Parts: sequence; structure tokens; C-alpha cells
Amino acid sequence: MDANFSEVAGARVVGRRVGRRICPLVRGEDVCAVRGNPAGSAQRGREEDPVVGGGARALAGCGLFGGDWRRGACEIPFPSHHTTTTTTTNTTITTLPTNTAMNPAPSSPPNPAATTTTTAAAEKSHFHLLLLKVHTPLWLSAVAFVVLTSSLKTWTTNAHYLTFSLLVALPPFLLPFLFPFSPAPSPNNPPGRVWYHSYPLKFNLYIFTLVTFGTYFGTAYFFQLMSMTYTFPSHLPTLDSDILRRDPQTHTVPAFLYPLTHAYFTTYYSLLLVLYDTISPKTFLRKTATVLGLGYALAWAETWFMASEMMTEWFSYGDRDRMLRVGSWGYASYFFVGVPMLRRLDGKWGWERVVIEAGGCCMGILVLLEIWGKVVGPI
Repeated sequence: MDANFSEVAGARVVGRRVGRRICPLVRGEDVCAVRGNPAGSAQRGREEDPVVGGGARALAGCGLFGGDWRRGACEIPFPSHHTTTTTTTNTTITTLPTNTAMNPAPSSPPNPAATTTTTAAAEKSHFHLLLLKVHTPLWLSAVAFVVLTSSLKTWTTNAHYLTFSLLVALPPFLLPFLFPFSPAPSPNNPPGRVWYHSYPLKFNLYIFTLVTFGTYFGTAYFFQLMSMTYTFPSHLPTLDSDILRRDPQTHTVPAFLYPLTHAYFTTYYSLLLVLYDTISPKTFLRKTATVLGLGYALAWAETWFMASEMMTEWFSYGDRDRMLRVGSWGYASYFFVGVPMLRRLDGKWGWERVVIEAGGCCMGILVLLEIWGKVVGPI
């Protein structure tokens, strides 16, 4: 017992001596004075800053070499919003309150990708609503006027037809300039963006590509499988495929139908995209059902209007009822493929990618038309 006590006492003496060498604060000495600095400098620092100065002496007494380390008399308080005072042996530690107003909690920086996505969606919605609210009433009124008043019968040259179709196709290109989309300025949306990088122009290019393909190549499927006929004046210039054409009298496509088709296809796709976003299906099955339902409904409605009695002088189907029931599925191929593909369209795409994507969409439509023709056959 005496030997063990002597070893413990000797170790404690050695520890105290080492502590006095390393931490003079245990003996109450002036650290700066020990290190060769002017005497009293440490004391002045403690008086100027009670937390750092007075706290240093208190912590010195709490260390491994402090006299009260066995009793655990020292308590080091954590910072809080209130001023707390902890009393130890011959020592008082004061913790100042934290100023949350001066030191607010750090906030997470905005996500650039999320901001860009939100702005792109807002631009799309802005443009499609413009087409539905402004462009659609204009071209519907114009077409209704020339049909109901029989103005088409008074047009004798191609200039009349072409001028009319160009005028009704012009609003989708002009509306973005008359009612521009103005997002909040941000690093991802700097002010003064170049106009030809906007979503509306890319959308118009996409629709133009679809219309050109559908009118030049796709119309042959309507002629041969759906018994569709045009009876416009024969002197009008035509633009279609000579290889796919079977009847040179009724299976021709007048050139003025290209811009006219662009006018109503912008409305059709805008309506489908807005309705799809409104329904906002989540699962794959619901997305598929939504596209099929919306596409077929629009194809049926357009067929019903175009195959009405007031249009028979220029346009007709061989079997109207069967065309409505069955043929609308073939016509809806344009929407089954076009809606999912157009939802991918981004205003930041280059012109080349827009054309390539639209070309892929056209090939998808062609495949569905071919499948429909194989399954259903001529109406």
C-alpha cells in the first residue's frame, strides 16, 4: 500500500510540475509575462474581454492539471440565447447571448436547375395560352366567315387562297413579339435574351416540320385508306408526292393548305399540351390513357367538323360514320406521337435538334399510320 501510494503521489507531483511548465495559468501567472511580453498584458486582455480573459483562467483550472479535476467542479456552458453564469471554484464563466439577428441561420442557395425548369414551364404555358385565347378565335372566325359566306366561290386565283392561308398562319409567329414572356431576371434567365432562342419559335419550327411531312406524305394515307377527297379548283398549284398519288384529280394537295394546316395544328397541339398538364397524370398507365383519350377525342371532333355538310363542296369522306368511329384512330396517330414528343421541346435546343426531333416524331407517326392501315385496312 505504501509503495502504491508513493507511486501515485510521485506521479501527481510530476504531473503538476509539467502542468506548471505547459500552462502557467494554473499558478495564476501572467502568460504574456512568462513568454517575455510586458507584464500585465494578459490581465488587461482579460479585463477587456471577460469571456476570453476570465474564461481562460477558469478553463485552466478545469484541465488535466487543474486541482479540481477529480471533483468535476468545472462546468463549461454551451452557448445559448440567454446569458448564463456558472460558478466554479474561485472562478465565474459568463456566456454572452447569441445575437440571431446579427448571425442569421444560413439558408440553402437556390437550385439553378429547378429555377430554369420552372421558367421554361412558365414560358410554354404563356405561349400556349396565347395561342388558345388569341390565335384560335382569329383563325376559327376567318374560316367560318369564308365558308358561311361562300367567299371561296369568288376566289379565282391562287393568290386569293394563298393570301388567306398565310394571314391565318401569321399570328403564331407574331404573338410572341406582341405579348412577350418576361421572366424574373436571374443568372439563368438574364434580361435581353436573344429572340430566336425562345420557345415559341422552336415550337413553330416543330409544327412546320410536322405539317410539311403530314401534308406531303401523310395525306396519301387519308386518300387511300380513309376515302378522303379534295374538290378544290383544279387550277390551283399542288404540292404532294407523285409516287404516292393514285388519282390525279382528287388525290392532290393544293399548296395553300400548308400554311392553313399550320394555323390549326398549332391550336390542336397547344390544346392537347395544356389539357395534359392540367390532368397531370403520374403513372405510366395514366399517362398513356390520357394521351390516347385526348388524341382520339380531338381527332374525332375535327373529323366531325370537316365532314359536315357545309364542307362537302370542297372536302368529304366516303363513309363518314365509319371514319368517325374507326378512322379517327388513324388520324389520332399524329397526336399519339406528337404530344409526348412535343412535351420534350425546350427553347434552349438548337435549331438542328428541333428539326431532328421533329423528324423522329414524323417517323413515329408514319409507323403508326402504317400499322393502322395493316390492321384496319381501307374504310
